[in-house]
Parts: sequence; structure tokens; C-alpha cells
Amino acid sequence: MSEKNYRHVSEQVDRGVKVLRVGLAELHGDGTTDALVADLTRAVEGVAGPRVVLDCQAVGYVNSMGIAALIRFWQLVRARGGRLALCGVNRHLTEVLGASRLTHTDPANERPFLIAPDAAAAAGLIAAE
Repeated sequence: MSEKNYRHVSEQVDRGVKVLRVGLAELHGDGTTDALVADLTRAVEGVAGPRVVLDCQAVGYVNSMGIAALIRFWQLVRARGGRLALCGVNRHLTEVLGASRLTHTDPANERPFLIAPDAAAAAGLIAAE
């Protein structure tokens, strides 16, 4: 597997799926969230129908600005005909996303964030779609 690194994200490819690992412990504030979205956008530049797993294992805290950043990235991936799954989601982020009705575990569901326990499982769910 080849790996690319951006400022706040590292990238690997698994079965044709980009696995983007967020390297930030907290997702909040304009500067941080804008920089994250910029990294994520660069990672899918020029990719039609991107299949992306966003590994959030390092993320310990997120506020509404962090959620908005995740939604902006999901909208970008979706606009390009792609699919996005999250993995490594801690209890805090799971509760916030769940309370907002933004998550699901069924690849056929239209909510933004398909949740899987780890990157391999997430890649398997969206690789064949």
C-alpha cells in the first residue's frame, strides 16, 4: 500500500478505497476545520466517484464546527458520485452524530455517515458498491 501525507491527514489505498486517517485530536474552530477540509479535498482531487473511508480514531473531541466540516466533505464526495464511510469513531462522536441522525450501518441508507468498526470493514462495505 502506498501512503500519502497531508498536513492533518494520511492516506492509504485499500481495495481501491482511499483510507484517510485524521491526525487531529480535536475538530473545532475555523482554522482547524478549514485546514482539515482542505486536506480531505486535496486527497480526492480529480477522482471521479471516490470511495473514501475517513478514519477518526485519533479524534477525541468534536463540536458543531467539526461536524459541519465532516458534512462538507461528505457533500463533496457525494457530488462527485462517491461514497464515504467513517471508522474508528469514539463514543463522543458516535453520540453526537447519532443524536443528529447523521449515521447508519446500512450501505443502502441515504444518511451521510456509514459507520464501520475499522478501516478494513469500512473499505469492504463501500469497495464493491
